[in-house]
Amino acid sequence: SDITSMENDILSALDWRVSCHTPMEFARHLLELLPEEQLSARDSERLLEDCQKNVEDTVVDIHFSCLAPSTVGINCLASSFANSQTLSLSEKKSMWTRLSELIHFDLS
Repeated sequence: SDITSMENDILSALDWRVSCHTPMEFARHLLELLPEEQLSARDSERLLEDCQKNVEDTVVDIHFSCLAPSTVGINCLASSFANSQTLSLSEKKSMWTRLSELIHFDLS
């Protein structure tokens, strides 16, 4: 059909470079905003590992399928911060406040 042909033309023009953002991409980008002095690479990796588990848990919950990937990513990252055993409460608060200021969003 004409529509299928047009879709193929568009995809070919884009060299099939189409993608959608995932919750994990948002979580990674948020953590990259924090300076390394505030969050070590090791702690960042731990948070992302826990965040990945949280994202996987959301796949089975229909409620999360209606939310934007950024919302899921932020919430999974928030849960990872809350569950972190390696960061102190003051470190968690400091980092979360910093992220809130950087992205101009109330993350509290």
